[in-house]
Amino acid sequence: MSYSYDVKINLCTQKRLPCCRKSFWYGFLAAGNAFLPGFIRVLTEHNDILELFIKYINKEIPEIASVKDVLVKGNIKPIYELSLNKKQSEEIVKILAVSERSIVGHQIDFDLIKKECCVKSFISGVFVCVGFLSDPNKSYHLELVFHEKSFADDIVFALGTFDIKPKITVRNGDFVVYLKSSESILDFLNILSATTFCFDYMNAGIEKQIRNTVNRQINCDNANLDKTVSAAAQQLAAIKKLEKENFASLTPELAQIAILRQENPELSLAQLSELCDPPLSKSGVSHRLKKIIEKANEIN
Repeated sequence: MSYSYDVKINLCTQKRLPCCRKSFWYGFLAAGNAFLPGFIRVLTEHNDILELFIKYINKEIPEIASVKDVLVKGNIKPIYELSLNKKQSEEIVKILAVSERSIVGHQIDFDLIKKECCVKSFISGVFVCVGFLSDPNKSYHLELVFHEKSFADDIVFALGTFDIKPKITVRNGDFVVYLKSSESILDFLNILSATTFCFDYMNAGIEKQIRNTVNRQINCDNANLDKTVSAAAQQLAAIKKLEKENFASLTPELAQIAILRQENPELSLAQLSELCDPPLSKSGVSHRLKKIIEKANEIN
């Protein structure tokens, strides 16, 4: 199963207060447009999640209709359907206390989720129905997909009360509410009390930061190495030219550094300075090598 599925199962099996359980399953049904005229119809790719919903409802209404395995046209995976008759649907609407206005308008009935704990549970239910979360080791992406813009706008408002500011885009006629930064996704998971998955995102962020730091250091080292190699090649070419033409004209100090460079073509200026006798600073080595290049350039 997917990383996203693991999160959903975790949310479905969390212990909740009675009011929060109602809010959770209200979010699950409302997000999926399950409230239809005269009946309730639930569609999901996950049979076990639907079974958990049935288990919850059976405590209030016995003998709920069984789940049917239906292959919806255009989908490769099976889609599991739960259709409830008018009487059962009316009972569920009564249990959840959902208003007719919110059902018809495809909006969130905020009167049902006044407490913060209930809002969090509601958002959890919404995610279970229409959410997706990527594995943090692959990418940072969370989205909620809705058929109705009014519901998407309400979710953005609800998340805004927790200082989470998602964006909305349109994809194939659906309205996608999404987050793409690890920080905002971490905040979202905190709302859901998905502790294990919070740690996953935190650890992935730390590992990514370490990798970036190491890569920057490697790139910096490589750049410095390239500069050292290029400079050494220029210096060696100048020394070779002087050997053929006018090496004897070099002062003892310049001759010493020329010989050290020939014997140690791979060393940096700082490393060459340590070999000088008497000791010489890095800038001193650089100055003498530049003098050697200047003398070589004077030769026609």
